[in-house]
Amino acid sequence: MRGADPTPARHSGVTGAETNATASPSSRVSVFGDVVGTVAVAIYAITTAVSFSALIFSGPAAEGLPRGAATFVFATGVLTVFLGLRSRFTMVFGMVQDTAAIVLVPAVATIAASSSDDVVRDVLVVLALSSALTGIAMWAIGQARVASMARFVPTTVVSGFLGGTGWLLLKGGFDVMVDRSLELGDLGALAGTELAKFWLPGAALGVLIAVIPFLRRVSPVVASVMTIVMTGAFFVVVALTSSVSAVEDGGWLVGPFPEEGSIALVGPELANADWSAVGDSAGTMGVVLILSVLGVLLNLSGLQVVTRSRVDLDEELKTAGLANLLVAPIGGLVGYHALGDTVLATRLGLGRRAITIAVGSIAGLFGFVGGELVGYLPRFTAGGLLIGAGLGLMIVWIRGLQSASWSDRLVGVLIVASIAFVGILEGIIVGILAACLIFVVRYSRIDPIRLVSTGLERRSVVERSSDEAERLDERADRMAVYELHGSLFFGSVSGIATTIRDRLTRPSSPVDVVIVDFARVADIDSSAFAVLAQLADDVEASGAVLFWSGLKPGAAAVFERMDGTDHGTVVDGLDAALEHGEDHLLGTTPELTVDEAATEPYSDALLEWFALEFRNAGEVIMSEGDDSDELIVVVDGSVDVSRIDRDCQELRLRTLRAGAIIGEIGFLTGQTRTATITARTDVELRVLTTAAHERLRREQPDLVIELYDRVLHSTADRAAAIHRSLTQALR
Repeated sequence: MRGADPTPARHSGVTGAETNATASPSSRVSVFGDVVGTVAVAIYAITTAVSFSALIFSGPAAEGLPRGAATFVFATGVLTVFLGLRSRFTMVFGMVQDTAAIVLVPAVATIAASSSDDVVRDVLVVLALSSALTGIAMWAIGQARVASMARFVPTTVVSGFLGGTGWLLLKGGFDVMVDRSLELGDLGALAGTELAKFWLPGAALGVLIAVIPFLRRVSPVVASVMTIVMTGAFFVVVALTSSVSAVEDGGWLVGPFPEEGSIALVGPELANADWSAVGDSAGTMGVVLILSVLGVLLNLSGLQVVTRSRVDLDEELKTAGLANLLVAPIGGLVGYHALGDTVLATRLGLGRRAITIAVGSIAGLFGFVGGELVGYLPRFTAGGLLIGAGLGLMIVWIRGLQSASWSDRLVGVLIVASIAFVGILEGIIVGILAACLIFVVRYSRIDPIRLVSTGLERRSVVERSSDEAERLDERADRMAVYELHGSLFFGSVSGIATTIRDRLTRPSSPVDVVIVDFARVADIDSSAFAVLAQLADDVEASGAVLFWSGLKPGAAAVFERMDGTDHGTVVDGLDAALEHGEDHLLGTTPELTVDEAATEPYSDALLEWFALEFRNAGEVIMSEGDDSDELIVVVDGSVDVSRIDRDCQELRLRTLRAGAIIGEIGFLTGQTRTATITARTDVELRVLTTAAHERLRREQPDLVIELYDRVLHSTADRAAAIHRSLTQALR
């Protein structure tokens, strides 16, 4: 355990008791800081909950403000305690959310316009249903394990959301202090004496809360102490120079609130609700659900940035869903992980899970006591706490912009401006669309052609005669190979098509074969296929042949369904395309004769030791892992050498033709077969068994030398081919 090592005490001659005594002042400072910080965060949480209730329960629903204030404060306590006990974050707070409150405000007007006989009752029903439905949706999404998709939200959007949230908290702080919703036209009025006296103290407190965590020599507890001291000093001045009733009338306090606020189940309201009026608010409840799910995912992403921790988003979402189901029966507002509260707590130097439980307990207790006590909180204290949290988020956002590209900065500013002047949902949508647009622009600059080569650098694994190899060397530069990668869409494919067309029109280096390989392509947008089809027509018009290789089954099917007589030939892989291309190049030359040196390299005396066998096309001659008891010479036809790769797919290693030796490695070393040999065509074979080989060694050593000489030459040629294949694979 930290601090439990007694070694320093023994070396210094200090007793354990003295060690504890010397450490106790620091412990007392830490405890004092935690207590003061807890009170400050609790004040912030309670004040925020009350302000949201005042936002909803206004106008025709104003009579419900006492109950709404008590309910929202109690719901904040329940959310905080529940999240504190179940969340994987070391410290996180729950809060009824401003997004839900802002969206539900029109529901009050809708219910009032529907001639409801009890607006407060129906508003409570809408609140209960919104929380219940949102809770179910959050839990279901978490249970389906799809919340992790939030990790794919661009970091620019998350950063902009942090900055936008900070702006809303900052503006909310000024709104609370001057007791009205400020617009751009009110900025001049803020400088006047009438309003400046309300917001200047709170602004100073907010700046203090935001800046102190960045001062290395100043303890974060100073911000908490200043919050309590400034609040206490306010009441000292009031007691000495004025009265509570006077400051209430002067607008210095958050309250007063109506009395008789209470918490109760919404069962009676559900039974007597005007469901026609409630039904008119169904669209609003749907918007609350969508924004809340999106908001909690963004808040969780923001919390991971602020706390520098990683959590299971699905479990956190399920926890938030259950918390909303807990507060729904009392008509609590939708709530979840609070970004502002948590940032404020970190600014105040707090970081223990116990703080979360304490803040939740205080808020829950205040819910029972009644919102009227909160009414005595000075407006500058409530506003200063909001400003401190908002500035903290905006500082995080601005510092992130310093290392961002100009385009990311532009998106971030656009998101914050949209959230500030239009709305949260609109800001997020604008940010995602802008980030996607920038991604497309950036991605379009990446060359989708990974590698361009010719038949000189790229050869198939088909083992050809020396005459064929020489002829291919002469014409190999007439085969152009284009290996693509990434995701292809209309813009990138247009660039590929232009590159290939330029190559086709180059008279100094004519092209007879074009190969386009898609093995490393992740996906192809549907708009790209029309460009590829036009490219195929252009290749055909130039007199060349076109092979598409490595296409996924779905993409290959698209070519088959396209109108037109010829859109190129689809083959399985690049090696198959190379083989077809080589055959086409060889087909343009006169008929080749059989390479006699390759097909008859053995003396008649040696061949007498071999047995003659015939195999049909497709028949397995030897299998990978079998015992090596035969050496085989291909007299006529061709065979494929293959292995099973790590994806359990058959991989062709080589195609061998007449004159080739197969199985020699295992035959001479005694190891099991390292590959599978399959007859590609009907083949004629000569087979030397282990027993015949032993007799040959004893009785005809001169023939053994001839055999080993042929094996040595075959192995050397095979090694050269393997080296060439590896060189190609590493390109």
